[in-house]
Amino acid sequence: MLELPELEVSKDRLRLALVGKRVAAVELHKPAAIEKTDVATEKLIGAHFKNVNRIGRHLCFEFDSGVSLYVNLGREGHVHVYERAPARLDAVLTIQCEKTGLRVSEQDSHRPVRIALLTGTEEIEWLNRLGLDPASPDFTLERLRLLLERRDRPVRHVLTDQRAIAGLGEAYADEILFEARLSPFQTTSELKPEEVLRLHAAIKKVISLAIIYLKALPKVELPVERNRNLKVHRCRGRQCHACASTIQLVRDGKILTNYCPTCQTGGKVLEDREPAPAKPPVQ
Repeated sequence: MLELPELEVSKDRLRLALVGKRVAAVELHKPAAIEKTDVATEKLIGAHFKNVNRIGRHLCFEFDSGVSLYVNLGREGHVHVYERAPARLDAVLTIQCEKTGLRVSEQDSHRPVRIALLTGTEEIEWLNRLGLDPASPDFTLERLRLLLERRDRPVRHVLTDQRAIAGLGEAYADEILFEARLSPFQTTSELKPEEVLRLHAAIKKVISLAIIYLKALPKVELPVERNRNLKVHRCRGRQCHACASTIQLVRDGKILTNYCPTCQTGGKVLEDREPAPAKPPVQ
């Protein structure tokens, strides 16, 4: 799943490649991907790309006609700029310009790509319910503290809850907890003031360094998850670069977290947790 750093770098590259280009043709390969629309996709023909923005883990393509294309990439969605458009079985949407084009594709239909083509955002549920963007200057220590005070959940859950913090997923949540030296099972109500300070600094540091690292990669290597420069995520069984302990994996219901016992849990290897049983329906 692409997360904030990959999408932030991709957004900048998409902006450079597309702004000012005139749309010559539009092909919707999977009509079911359209969630909401004020206008038909054909109405984009003749319009020019005006801007490209990132909203959480979503991308927004603005056109000079006043229409915006919002793309929720789901679990395995990708966006590519191309010069020649080869046939792609996984294509969702293709926008062809004179010498280049934009293709939205997906490799997993379990959490599919969703598209909205609108003149506003007020009707898009998955945009309106997004939480704070950690790459924004508005993501201050005080706002994080207030956000955590309103919840009593494991910090790992909050980091990947898009209604709380928009843009992060499993990979960078693991990296942030490692950088902040926090246990995956530590709850927000247990955090001491100095731990909240470490968490805020870790979020900012991990995101900033990831963006710097990804910007240095060749264009052909984005956006792909395998090029992340990660210390603990998907590193189970490897040595921790900080203390040489063995990186562990713990399951909390459906949530998998990689962590270092020495750096994060005082040497304790955590046991898997089962999800809480569902409450019986009210009669």
